[in-house]
Amino acid sequence: MNRRNALLLLLLLPYCLLAQPNTQSPYSYFGLGEFDLSAYGKNSGMAGVAYGLRSAGFVNHLNPASYAGFDSLRVVLDVSASGKLSRLSTLDNSHTGFNGNIKRIALGLRLHRMVAVSLGITPYTNVGYTVHSTEPVVGLPNDYAVATYSGDGGLSRVYLGTSFRPIKNLSVGVNVSMIFGYINRSKSTSHSLVNATWTEKFRYKPNSSYLFDFGAQYTIKLHNKTYLTLGAITGLNSKVNMTKYFSITTGLEGNEEKRDVETFYLPLRIGGGISLTTARWTIAADYETQRWSSMISKNRTTRFQNTHRAAVGVGFCPNYYLGRNILQRMTYQAGLHYERLPLLLHSQRQNAYGITLGLDMPFRQNLSTVAFSVDFGTQGRASHTLIRENYIKFNLGISFSDFWFLKPQYD
Repeated sequence: MNRRNALLLLLLLPYCLLAQPNTQSPYSYFGLGEFDLSAYGKNSGMAGVAYGLRSAGFVNHLNPASYAGFDSLRVVLDVSASGKLSRLSTLDNSHTGFNGNIKRIALGLRLHRMVAVSLGITPYTNVGYTVHSTEPVVGLPNDYAVATYSGDGGLSRVYLGTSFRPIKNLSVGVNVSMIFGYINRSKSTSHSLVNATWTEKFRYKPNSSYLFDFGAQYTIKLHNKTYLTLGAITGLNSKVNMTKYFSITTGLEGNEEKRDVETFYLPLRIGGGISLTTARWTIAADYETQRWSSMISKNRTTRFQNTHRAAVGVGFCPNYYLGRNILQRMTYQAGLHYERLPLLLHSQRQNAYGITLGLDMPFRQNLSTVAFSVDFGTQGRASHTLIRENYIKFNLGISFSDFWFLKPQYD
């Protein structure tokens, strides 16, 4: 692995994450957008289960305690990308679109037999929508104007994480993340009699906001090459301060002025997971909840509810090290996931669920892997006022691993 190329990826990824839209969902209109806490790469074919998985040959940033699984002689570099084909539908209309982007880059290594670290950049929220509506004109009864609401952008986070192993079989860890990015929201209004279009634009940028996520894992050896791992995570109550800028245009670009600072609150998040690994099999399950019901919405038709997410995944490899061909060394994955979304629209709950299939293929003498997965899912429900999204998500992850700390014996 070329060290200079790895450093170049770390420097360029923030621009790649912000370059393309990552969603087309109208639900990203609310708050900070759609939260993107998914796993990408090696475990995405197992429905993204992560809390009970050790970081053996890949970076599992969803539970920082997993970094203790890094090999003491190797450095791991993960690069992931994702694309999603979506069909949005109500009872009256439907729309199909595709979006994709680089999703994550993460570096992991062990500094000491008891301490490991990871550095990475991942998406945090995604915003991307365009909604057309007709609205009454003030002062003109029975007359309407056409309004177009649109938004783009999203927030990403750069994190630094570490894990510590205080006693045998137990590891604890923490990720400290800094939020960056932008969110653009606009409303364009046009009226045929006036023959003009005016646009109100709001731009949001975060102000030095930090997130803290903690994790723990305990591993029990049941038999030769058979291990049971229990994991737990929590994300503390936090807030993201966003500076708001406003401009209005009537064809020409208007002057942007700084308005105020809006604060978005993020409630407590807790979860747990379990995994059973053998020489051939990996079976894992996760559960997570977040207390969104304590949040208050400014929109009368919108309320928040506690989220719940459950996932189960399985992976099977015939013979990873001694397989005669690539088919015997590949890992075949499958998984199921369910999630109750935080938005309660018109007193209707919004749920998401899906099934995943994946392949994890080794290369470079089994030091590195390429993982590909497909997620078939749906979220929301269709009505005259609500939207259902049916999607196919493609994930590609490459885990580069190489020996960096070997001391040559011969010159």
